[in-house]
Amino acid sequence: MRISQENFLTAFNNKKLICGALKYAHVYPSSSNYEDYFQEGVLVYAHLLEIYKDKERSEIDKLAFNKIVWKITDELRKLMRNKERNVNFDDAMEVAEKISWDNLVWLEFEVEKMTELEKTIFFEHLIGRRTITALATECNVTRKHLQTIKRKLLTHLAQAMK
Repeated sequence: MRISQENFLTAFNNKKLICGALKYAHVYPSSSNYEDYFQEGVLVYAHLLEIYKDKERSEIDKLAFNKIVWKITDELRKLMRNKERNVNFDDAMEVAEKISWDNLVWLEFEVEKMTELEKTIFFEHLIGRRTITALATECNVTRKHLQTIKRKLLTHLAQAMK
């Protein structure tokens, strides 16, 4: 949808509402992405001004505040999810770098001692790169429980290799 210049300027000039929504979503001016989130807030607000031309400004302001908070929260969740995937891959690569071909017999012995959940995490998550969230729903356990098992498994494998 095309946003008119008037609505864009109205949204941009209502910095107090947008900054308040960012603060409510725990995004502060010291954040490196603050300006990006501010611009996103301006666009969301201007878009709502375009859609709801017939509503009162106070109603649009309330709706815009909530919409900005949810939009920014969603963006922050996506960012955290991507960081989590990168960290998990880095952990797996660290373990993989330490394993040489000579240690494959040792690894096979360690895999035999693993529980089913540990095997699932090792093969599906660490090697197959599936997300912990997907494995948690598939195995009917909490995500936190799988994260705990994964941390213990990585610690155990690192200690066993020494």
